[in-house]
Amino acid sequence: MKNIQFKKTVCIIIFCLIPIIGFVQTNEIWGVTKNGGASNNGTVFKTDTNGNNHTVVHEFFSYEGNDPNFNFPMEASNGNIYATTSFGGVYNQGVLFEYNPTTDTYLKKYDFHYSSNIQPIPSGVQPIGRLIEINNKLYGITGRGGQNGSGVIYEFAYNTNTYTVLHSFNNTDGRNPSGTLLHATNGKLYGMTSRGGTTDDGVIYEYDLSTNIYTKKLDFDDNINIHGSAPLGHLTEASNGLIYGMTKDGGENNVGVLFQFNISTNEYEKKLDFNTSGNNGHSPWGGLIEGPNNSLELYGMNSEGSIGDGGVLFKYNITTNELSVLRNLNPNSETSLGSWAKGSLFLAQNNKFYGTTPTGYTEYGTIFEFDPVTLQSSVLHTFNNFNGKYPDGDIILTNSGDIYGLTTQFGYETYTKPSGAFYKLNINNNEYTELFKLNYMPAGALPEGGLTFLPSNGKLYGMSKHGGLYHTGVIFEINPTTNTHTKLVEFGILNLGNNTGAIPSGNLTLASNGLFYGLTEQGGLNNIGAIIEFNPITNSLTVKHHFNNIGSFPMGSLLLATNNKFYGLTSAGGDGGVFMGTPIQGGIIFEYDPLNNTFNKLHDFKVVDEDGGSNPYGSLIEGLDGSLYGLTSMEGITNEGGLYIEEAIFKYNLTTGYEVLHSFNNDDNFDGDKPLGDLIQINNGKLYGLTNKGGTNNNGVIFEYDLVLNQFTKRHDFSINDGINPEGTLIESSVDGKLYGVTTSGGINNHGTMFNFDPNTFVFTKIFDFNGINDGSYPVSINIFNTETLSTNNLSSNNEILVYPNPVKNFIYLKSTGNIITSKIYNNIGQFIFETKEDKIDLRNFIDGVYFVHIITNQGVEIKKIIKN
Repeated sequence: MKNIQFKKTVCIIIFCLIPIIGFVQTNEIWGVTKNGGASNNGTVFKTDTNGNNHTVVHEFFSYEGNDPNFNFPMEASNGNIYATTSFGGVYNQGVLFEYNPTTDTYLKKYDFHYSSNIQPIPSGVQPIGRLIEINNKLYGITGRGGQNGSGVIYEFAYNTNTYTVLHSFNNTDGRNPSGTLLHATNGKLYGMTSRGGTTDDGVIYEYDLSTNIYTKKLDFDDNINIHGSAPLGHLTEASNGLIYGMTKDGGENNVGVLFQFNISTNEYEKKLDFNTSGNNGHSPWGGLIEGPNNSLELYGMNSEGSIGDGGVLFKYNITTNELSVLRNLNPNSETSLGSWAKGSLFLAQNNKFYGTTPTGYTEYGTIFEFDPVTLQSSVLHTFNNFNGKYPDGDIILTNSGDIYGLTTQFGYETYTKPSGAFYKLNINNNEYTELFKLNYMPAGALPEGGLTFLPSNGKLYGMSKHGGLYHTGVIFEINPTTNTHTKLVEFGILNLGNNTGAIPSGNLTLASNGLFYGLTEQGGLNNIGAIIEFNPITNSLTVKHHFNNIGSFPMGSLLLATNNKFYGLTSAGGDGGVFMGTPIQGGIIFEYDPLNNTFNKLHDFKVVDEDGGSNPYGSLIEGLDGSLYGLTSMEGITNEGGLYIEEAIFKYNLTTGYEVLHSFNNDDNFDGDKPLGDLIQINNGKLYGLTNKGGTNNNGVIFEYDLVLNQFTKRHDFSINDGINPEGTLIESSVDGKLYGVTTSGGINNHGTMFNFDPNTFVFTKIFDFNGINDGSYPVSINIFNTETLSTNNLSSNNEILVYPNPVKNFIYLKSTGNIITSKIYNNIGQFIFETKEDKIDLRNFIDGVYFVHIITNQGVEIKKIIKN
């Protein structure tokens, strides 16, 4: 006995003398945020259990911007293209972006925003029109926002990324500016607002850059049938020094006017009224542009009227005050240039005009060319359902011979709001290129599930719910050694012949065959979800089951039970009862056997007249007793039409069936409401979980359920400072025995928090406040990994170590040419199980599956994979 103790002491001394190995067991938290980061599409992060050393490993990138209606590109003197979008970005109020045509790179330069605790000075929101450049600075307008909510004039220095609000409209001096600023020959800026002013019909304004003085020059007035009203285009300075423009409404026929304005004398003159009875068209949205060689002829387009009511392309002679129709934009003619134009023409250096139409006979819009000398015209490109469609507005032709523009939609946008595309067209060969999709997240976005560790290569795997080619999610890989991210697989959509599933839910689950399994909420043959199999060696994805009405829209992750079968939940489908003669769906519990690819429904959640819970949101867990445990999250109905609270903690035994353990049915939701994550069973045998709502502050709770006493106890009420509205799952640390979790909002910055909870002392500690842009927002999932596990690629020993038998049923034995200090056992997702210093390890109570033994010797670490069966 003394000899044995002596050997142990020697081993401890040897262990202490090897600092380079550093086998002190510590934990590292890895997680994802659904939002935040530079593109507000979520992040992957890591930190320690104290919330220190927080590092963003990956930010999900997007070509930000959304809904580029009447937002037009411009070419700056540095050769780059600049444009804005009306929505999208971190605050979903628009972005200013830069495109470098030489390097084919996109860069977001600015996020427009209202005032907030993070951005206290409002910048103006929903920018519109084309930017103009003066002395390496860009000038533009926003349709809303600013100090008074009516829009702003702004300046952006692209070399320093400095944004400055020059003027906030206040309704009296105009609101909701439209079109593009005019830099007149007197050095001042001129523009129009579509609303505001004395009669709320819009104004003409002037801004002096040298004095920073704003002056309202004219109030449009629809009441006197002279001025016109609601101008949506821009002003043009003709070679005679006078300003010309159009309004969409007002005038004698209330369908717009063409006018002249003298900026020196403030004299306004209506030149003509558009009408609905003739062939001249009406209701212009764009502006006028003078023809080549100071011709005193203005060219423009009307959006409606004339043959087919598709508008016209016209010429206005300043000298004779005559308007001539040059082309009918007839939606019913195959030879039409398109119809319903809402932009302006662009005069290129070749003295030809270029423009777009959003629709017409071609359905999705055109890019066309018009020669004002020969009056010849041609369609250069017809948009379709694959490369961008519905261009609403202006284009530019750069010195390189490329047209650049924006479309308001792109291709099949089944799962997302239309976002638009940024394109170019070479006029020499009519080669069209979609440069990028706006609001497109090529590497994925908005992750909600956690990360899964693959011990065979030391990498982490996860899924994002959106992003990728079709905005339907991706599978990605994180290398924790290099902190690098790689997109592996893109989910597809059914109407493109791709039935891989879409909008993945939860985590990937690693099976003993080395393959990952997971769920998608949509997609599959019936577009209501699928079970997928992913091979991390070949990066191939296979659909194993297509959900149908037996169970649909699965939520959460798959549970791999000790019988090597998968169990999961669907949020809909199944037999939920009948309400007033109509079948109701409440979701199901299902079983999937990957060995023979069979699917079985085990239980129908009842919605009507059953106090048993329905519509589960999260995942199942397997208890120490072999039963399945989970949560339901919805309210049910009675056949009399009343509501009853039926969120529940439930147990499902494969032999005896379904049992409700606790119903969250207090009228005041004191014990919690809306559990949206998973349960966890810790070493004391008790269940712990989170609710998203309810509790004393209605911000959610931490709860405990004692399976022995059948007793529910609320352990913590969330508050604003703690963080509020958790949606994820608690994780137990093998080092300190505490439970760790995240909240989706609240905390100092209201972007969510990370916390721990001691189940022995019931002490709650907030350990980190997320701040949005820098480290993410809306955290939804975390995992705890042993730092030794995540750095195994850098550890190896020079020993010859034998582990036998393998596969194993009861005991494994270890033999080594070196001194074995200790051995640590991990499961197939990298979670620490236990540690031993013995060379005989008892595995009789282990469930069947794959395990990894980290054998720590005086010469390093050796990792051995074992199979328990």
